[in-house]
Amino acid sequence: MLIIIKFFAILSFFAFFFLFVRIISTSVIAKKLKGETSVFEKIWTKYCDDIKAFNSKIFKIKLKEKIIPYFYILAVNFVGFIVLLITKTAIMWIFFIFLLYFFPRFVLNNIQKRRTTKVEKQLVSALIFLGNALKAGLDIIQGIELSLESLEPPIRDEFAQILKEYNLGVSLEDALVSMRERLKSSPIDTFVTSLIIQRETGGDVTKIIEQIVQTVRETYKLQNKVKTLTAQGKIQSIIVSSLPWCMGGLIFAIQPDFMLPMFKTTIGTTLLGFLVIWQFIGILVIKKITTIDV
Repeated sequence: MLIIIKFFAILSFFAFFFLFVRIISTSVIAKKLKGETSVFEKIWTKYCDDIKAFNSKIFKIKLKEKIIPYFYILAVNFVGFIVLLITKTAIMWIFFIFLLYFFPRFVLNNIQKRRTTKVEKQLVSALIFLGNALKAGLDIIQGIELSLESLEPPIRDEFAQILKEYNLGVSLEDALVSMRERLKSSPIDTFVTSLIIQRETGGDVTKIIEQIVQTVRETYKLQNKVKTLTAQGKIQSIIVSSLPWCMGGLIFAIQPDFMLPMFKTTIGTTLLGFLVIWQFIGILVIKKITTIDV
């Protein structure tokens, strides 16, 4: 019975691999004949961009940009192969394949999120400096230049980028829109949209900035309240998702022979695969429930 299960598992793997390769090749060739870009090419391009950005921010390996994605693929698969030899189970190699794709984007998103949070916290102070400069008779560009002396990174870097683009001939509105697209933050969006509308329709810019400051402060209060109310659900998701692995590691440390069949048998690796999939689905559901846009 066990031999039959292994046979069908191997057969299913090769059938799935063949079907997957055929779908990719057919899609790419069909789109090439039409002069279009296939979905898989877009995924590969996006993945290469993520790897290059990941390397520039984390590892900073000095190689040609075209080589970096392939070097990363070889490095991760080499580690996965070593783990495969140690554990003698293919599930760990599959885990490293998923890690290969999702880990760089996960790290970059966290870096971007932390940077955006810092910018949001510094926004009120920056707007106060800008409002005081406008009250002194300066225009917006001069106010931004003056604010750079009193601000700290990363919002100083964003204001400096606005000035750089403006000095290169880009309109102030387009420079502000570029900042909004880089940060993708609700308070920044409020600031940029209000300033663009003011420049198109007119009005007292100092009063508009004061109103933006008040709006951003109220938004912060509401966000903190939402974080407090959803903190329990997030903690529960962390505990529930980590409990099986902690218990499995504890049992493995106390009685290894009891846990080894889970890693060395087909049924055990299959159960581990289902465990990872269902845990991933559960985490996504909990995250969806506890995430409230303000």
